[in-house]
Amino acid sequence: MSWIEEENRKNILHCLSKTNLRFQELLGKVEVSRATLSKHLKQLEGKKAIEKIYDTKKRGVVYKISEKTLIEELIIEALTQHIGKFTTVNLLEANARGEKSLKIEEFYNVQDFINSFIEEMFNKKDIDPKTLLDSFKKKYGEVEV
Repeated sequence: MSWIEEENRKNILHCLSKTNLRFQELLGKVEVSRATLSKHLKQLEGKKAIEKIYDTKKRGVVYKISEKTLIEELIIEALTQHIGKFTTVNLLEANARGEKSLKIEEFYNVQDFINSFIEEMFNKKDIDPKTLLDSFKKKYGEVEV
């Protein structure tokens, strides 16, 4: 997948994380061709990152970010705002590898820190560490550490 394709998908997910949108509304926000948007939406649907639903208020089909994808996006955003992009990627990588501790500027009990952060901020448990790391990399790309 090219850089521009990844940026387009990130942009689509970002738009859908705010509200459900019809195809035409999304087309106006992401500024790609109809064919390109259609291709990305089908791929995101195939990955279960988004879904199509009927919206009675908008009287038609809208695209909606999946709850799982939205939760991952919110966790990554909150972690990144709370401790920064570089610390977040270090913690997520260590957590995905199953490491117990990590020294960055101070020691973190990696699993306890991330799990308690997620539970405190989002009241969620059992978030897969590898999926969370993959979601971070989709959002920010590879980060040099």
